[in-house]
Parts: sequence; C-alpha cells; structure tokens
Amino acid sequence: MHTDPLDADTDDGGRSDGAEVNDDGTDPLDGHDDLQDSDGDGLTDAEELDLGTDPFDTDSDDGGVSDGDEVANGTDPNDGTDDSPDTDDTGETGETGETGDTGETGETDVPLADGYYRGGACGCATGGTGGVSVGLLALLLLVRRRMAR
Repeated sequence: MHTDPLDADTDDGGRSDGAEVNDDGTDPLDGHDDLQDSDGDGLTDAEELDLGTDPFDTDSDDGGVSDGDEVANGTDPNDGTDDSPDTDDTGETGETGETGDTGETGETDVPLADGYYRGGACGCATGGTGGVSVGLLALLLLVRRRMAR
C-alpha cells in the first residue's frame, strides 16, 4: 500500500505524510505512531518536533522542568532560564519570571533587572522579615536605576 497523493495525512494520525517521512522517521501509513511519546514527558514526538524540542529528552532545555510541564505552565521548553523547579512543594513549577502575586504562600515577587526574586524559593526567608528586607532592597535598587536613566 502507498500513501495517497491527494491526502496530506494518509493515515489520519495528525502529521502530514511528508513530515512523517522527512522529519519524524515514522510510518505515514500508521496513524498510531504519530501519537508516540518517546521520552514520556507528556508531549507526543510530533508535538515536540513542532515545538523544536527533543522528543528523546524529557527536559530539552535542561532547566529542571519537563517539556510537557513547561507547555502546560505556559513557559518555553526551549528556554532553561524560565524553568523553576517546585521548591515550595506546592506542585507548581515554571514560576520564575511571573509578574505580580502568584498566590503562593511564602513567596514574594520582587522585580529585578534579570527577572523576579521569589522570597522563599531559595529557602532563605519564607514569610519572615528577611525576605521582605531583601525585597525592599531590590526595589530600592530598581527605583535608583530607573531614576539614573
């Protein structure tokens, strides 16, 4: 049996015949292999190829959060700098770089030049005055920097 030249996805598996043959190395006549998740990160191999991630590496950007969790959290699975492992045992990951109140107990978002300090994420001050002091210092430095411009 051959592929149908009038049907871009002969096996109706979700990937075009050309992408299966040229990019994925899967069978354009077998729709089940379009749904394969070789690394077990929750994204199919086809989704990973569309995203530019490695279908054989659960954490393509080596940032500490799986590709599937990053997509679910709205972070970039190709950017390790936006990964933040679950340090407060809330079950939430990918929190670095969020703005405003995340609603997580014991964390304070303070804007810094390179992202956000998350009080408690480092294990240093989870609700005590130490995190607030660091946060106020960071805010003061940010205001001073903006006034110098």
